[in-house]
Amino acid sequence: MISRGRGLVAAVLGATLLGGGVSGTRAARAATVGSVDARLNVDPRLLEDMAKDVQHFSDMVTEYRGTARNILKQAYQRRAKDIAAKYDAQIDLNDREARDRRRDAIAMFEAFLLKYPNDKRWTPDAMFRLAELYYEKSAEDYLDADEAYKKAIDGPNPPTTPPPQVDYTPTINLYRRLLTEFPNYRFLDATYYLLGFCLGEMGQDAQAKQALLALVCSNEYKPLDTPAAPPPPAKTAASSKAAGDDEPYKGCVPVRKGSKFIPEAWTRVGEFHFDNPAELKLAIAAFRKVLTFGDSPYYDRALYKLAWSYYRDNRFPEAVREFDNLVRYADRRTDEGKKVGSDLRPEAVQYLGVSFAEPDWDGDTLPDPITGLQRALDFYKGRENEKHVREVFQRLGDIYFDQTKYQDAIAVYKTLLQKWPYYSDAPKVQDRIVHAFEKDRNLVAAAKEREALGRLYSKGTDWYEHNRDNPDALAVAQELAEDALLTAATNVHA
Repeated sequence: MISRGRGLVAAVLGATLLGGGVSGTRAARAATVGSVDARLNVDPRLLEDMAKDVQHFSDMVTEYRGTARNILKQAYQRRAKDIAAKYDAQIDLNDREARDRRRDAIAMFEAFLLKYPNDKRWTPDAMFRLAELYYEKSAEDYLDADEAYKKAIDGPNPPTTPPPQVDYTPTINLYRRLLTEFPNYRFLDATYYLLGFCLGEMGQDAQAKQALLALVCSNEYKPLDTPAAPPPPAKTAASSKAAGDDEPYKGCVPVRKGSKFIPEAWTRVGEFHFDNPAELKLAIAAFRKVLTFGDSPYYDRALYKLAWSYYRDNRFPEAVREFDNLVRYADRRTDEGKKVGSDLRPEAVQYLGVSFAEPDWDGDTLPDPITGLQRALDFYKGRENEKHVREVFQRLGDIYFDQTKYQDAIAVYKTLLQKWPYYSDAPKVQDRIVHAFEKDRNLVAAAKEREALGRLYSKGTDWYEHNRDNPDALAVAQELAEDALLTAATNVHA
């Protein structure tokens, strides 16, 4: 109780000091800005001393925050250890009982198959269930071996052998026997899927892809056939498109219509193709198959990988289209109160910016005459009210900034502020313009934009009135404006 109480007190103390630090910093800035704005004759040394004091206090706040965080973390770890000690014994007991029951079930099914190896009614079901039990045992054996290996690594005599690998060979062999002896088994789609899954987990990608293709395209592929050699790499994106459309799997018929495994199987097939640059066209075809299942939990993943496949194939217009479709899908799901799709949204916005920033869209190895900004303007013409469009423009500007293409970044930022003048983060964007001019060694323009930062986003401006109900945005704007005025005053006295 004493230790816990001290942790809470330290946390409250740190938070209190942090709150006082913020208000104190703002008060100091307000006092300084007021004096600067009145154009008083201030000794530059006083400004410099004040700036040092503010920085020192900020450092102290950061230190208190770190101390409070460490105390809370230690308290959490102690609590977690206490809980683990309470329940570990019961968990271990349940785990041993589950292993014993699995061992008995495996022995029972193995005995049944020895006695009835060819019964059409019961033997395939026994094989299927036994294969699942083998899988569970192999997975558990691997986890035990991996845990022991990691402990040995930290011990006095760490092993020199490679880490353990999962081995699903008993499961795979039994599925292959099942498919050979009972090719019309009622759970054929599940067997194909599980065979492909286990092979993939063991790194046997070609055989895994073959089994999954047999599930989704049974009229062209058989699960136990030798996989075909991968196609030769395409020379360019243009030649890839000229060689045929993106529907090499157009005539595929699944082994079982309506199987729940089809969307995931196509996704996994697409990912196998995606890992081989020579198979991007096949990856595109596979991922597009998943998009016919709009309610599938694999829809957003397939849409993301489809966009990525186009991007890797240097087909930037198609990549932009699909990344944009993913962002709109995620926003639509969020509006419906669903979380599926939202995890990939930030990366999709990022790669929209990256795609627009690509200088060569026609594949001739030379920069195109059209800029990324103009491409974005053309693509989103009439769609400015969609909430992600502004994000894409801002990300494009940030990408140009990070690439040290400061003039391009400035052009994008200025376009953003022109189209969305009351954007809550507009002061931050204006600050990026200031820094871009400074990085570009145009100090005159930087000073002009810094003056605009203090003038356009202070109290009483149109932007301020439109964001009156957003205190966080107002606080950021005030801080940036004060910094701008302080920097301007320091430059005047320098």
